[in-house]
Amino acid sequence: MLSTGAGKVEMLLTPGVFLRLGENSQLRMVSPGLADTELALVSGQATIEADYFSKDNHLTVTGERFPGPLEPIARRLRGPS
Repeated sequence: MLSTGAGKVEMLLTPGVFLRLGENSQLRMVSPGLADTELALVSGQATIEADYFSKDNHLTVTGERFPGPLEPIARRLRGPS
């Protein structure tokens, strides 16, 4: 479990795909594989930016408000407050 508290986090998930986790947020990596990555946003806010996304890679973010796979576009995600 990754918790930011008063800070923020930026991480490279796969080549060309970045996750930015906002303040007071929690994220759990369910499956950290490069070709099949699954994350669970427990609380707070996350932004995923993909400037390159291979058709062979699968990125799934689960949470109370947005279950399912993501398409290769930037999306701002909000978890429960």
